[in-house]
Amino acid sequence: MVQGDRQQVVFLDPHGLAHDTDKDREKQNLCKNIRKEYEPFIQNRLKDKGIPTEILLDAYIISVTDQKTVSETFRGMPTKSHVIYQKNFGYIREIFEGLPIVQ
Repeated sequence: MVQGDRQQVVFLDPHGLAHDTDKDREKQNLCKNIRKEYEPFIQNRLKDKGIPTEILLDAYIISVTDQKTVSETFRGMPTKSHVIYQKNFGYIREIFEGLPIVQ
């Protein structure tokens, strides 16, 4: 999404979360931390090059596994985990409502 000099980039990773693997944990951490770990690096690079664009990053896992199974597998999933459940009505709206450029 682009709004003036701001651009929102969203990474969506569709897959199931039926098993608690290290790879799944890494993906969850990336989704939770992309803004604080990668966004400042990109902003500084743009600033150094004199580009007045603000890039906002976000990432979500779109789980085909239902929320109950994921919660049991991961012993509770934090609200801020950036995991969206495809079987939930309005899951696309939930992604858009969480984007900084929309707020």
